[in-house]
Order: sequence, then structure tokens, then C-alpha cells
Amino acid sequence: MIGRLQSPQVITEKLNPLGLDAAGITPERFMEIMRADVAKSAKFTKEANIRSE
Repeated sequence: MIGRLQSPQVITEKLNPLGLDAAGITPERFMEIMRADVAKSAKFTKEANIRSE
């Protein structure tokens, strides 16, 4: 379950130099983030008239 995973030290060590922090979130929060990202990408794609080939 994603919400219960803890970030291993190795991941934390790789993320920190990039200015990122590893954080645990609930599966529900993860889905909220994914839905928002998909909506934002869809809006951008439509406004830029980008089409798949």
C-alpha cells in the first residue's frame, strides 16, 4: 500500500541533492495529484492544439 511505504535511506540520499524530499502520502491523495496532473496536461494539450500521430 503506497500510503504505508517509508522512503528508504538510499532514495532520500538521491532525492535530497535534487532539492526533493521523499514523503509518504495516502493512496487517495496520490489519486488527487494524478487526476489534477492529467487535467492540467489535457488542458495544455488542447490549448496548444497538440495531436497524437
